[in-house]
Amino acid sequence: MEDEKILVDNNKTNDINDSERELGTKDIKSLFVHYSIVTFWGMLAQAIMVICEGIIIGNALGRSGLATISIVMPLETLNLALGTGIGLGVSSLAAIKLGDGDKEGARKCFSTVFWFTAIIMIIFSALVYINAEAIAIAFGSPESLIGECVIFIKTFMIGLPFCVLGQVIGAVLRVDEKPGIASFAMGAASLAALAILYYSVMVLKIGILGAGIYYGCTLGLSFLAIFYFLFSKSTLFKIHFSDLKIDFSMVFGSLKIAFPYIAYQLIYFIYTLVVNNLLGTDESGIHLAAFGVLNSYIVYTILIFTQTMSNGMQPIASYNYGAKRRDRLLELLKTSIGIHMVVLIALNVLVLIFAPSIIKIFAVGDEQLIETGSLVIRVYTGLSCLGFTAYFISCYYQAIEKIKKSVLMGTSRYILAIPFMFILFNMFGIMGVWCSQLIADAIAFIIAFVLVLKDMRRMKV
Repeated sequence: MEDEKILVDNNKTNDINDSERELGTKDIKSLFVHYSIVTFWGMLAQAIMVICEGIIIGNALGRSGLATISIVMPLETLNLALGTGIGLGVSSLAAIKLGDGDKEGARKCFSTVFWFTAIIMIIFSALVYINAEAIAIAFGSPESLIGECVIFIKTFMIGLPFCVLGQVIGAVLRVDEKPGIASFAMGAASLAALAILYYSVMVLKIGILGAGIYYGCTLGLSFLAIFYFLFSKSTLFKIHFSDLKIDFSMVFGSLKIAFPYIAYQLIYFIYTLVVNNLLGTDESGIHLAAFGVLNSYIVYTILIFTQTMSNGMQPIASYNYGAKRRDRLLELLKTSIGIHMVVLIALNVLVLIFAPSIIKIFAVGDEQLIETGSLVIRVYTGLSCLGFTAYFISCYYQAIEKIKKSVLMGTSRYILAIPFMFILFNMFGIMGVWCSQLIADAIAFIIAFVLVLKDMRRMKV
């Protein structure tokens, strides 16, 4: 009866915390919209950065540059899995503790997980750096691109620890009711990284090395927001060196909440490897380049909107779950899912209408890539609004520690797509790979909608 944990009298609240923090007092709809919009400005800068990145790389490095980015994209997926996942985990646990009135527990949770993450990421990045060539081959790199992939991997690994920690810091800033600082840090880092990319590949002409430096800076520069937690007198989330003595109960508690997002990105990691290998059977490389544009830029940009609203919803959900405010959780579910659906449907329609114009931005006069890319964009993203809504719902369950439901909804979009890819590939060739996502998105949405509707009916009782 896990639902009984929050099925309590709506009038039973934590008076001390509700009187102090807007997460427990302000109107749910306005609070969700405010946190989402403030977060959106930082994410918008990142979306612009991603689009401009594709234009710059497409113009400076051509089809081989786009293919290289597609091959090494699992590392960026891993970056997001660890950074966003751990960030969601530690910020959710800290928000739950705040809602329950445990301020020191919330502070210590952030500090000890911060140090643990720093240590682990330095070790991990060093191991990947040393084995860069073997990893490039495992990612499906053709022999002609192994050298380029190795340069990218080694360069990116230098910045990876800062990228992951930057995302963790941003998540905790939102729980500290400072979404504006988090948004500014992300936006400023994105724009600075884009300037670095342009100068390195267009002016210095250092090729894929410039792309590696850029990827290390995109989120890595947002790490500089650490100075807020070191020197601000207003924050309760102080980082203490004494917390280097790791409290593993808090680490495991954060990782438990983080697991759904990490699982989502892990499945996506495997999914990307499968797609790269199936599309790699086309010797022209046209489908692999199209996937590089689609996966690295178009789908990534759509996901940014979902992630923005997830980041806006998460601290509200976690805080009110800790404060045992079932009424506010129910209102948050209705409001956030409705707004998310409207935004994603609008994006979906725009992508379907303007697919040829979108691919032309990246294809740089490659008519074959423009023709193929226009078709696969429309097929692959046809029902993405449904698949990403299932993912958005999973983020709500993650924020309130319902891990099994969160994992199921969050990973279903890709777990379902992988077997369909093999089946349809054997039946229809490469186009079967693209069509598999349509089926997976529809089924994932049905599963998520049925489960959340069932829970909402329970919460009304």
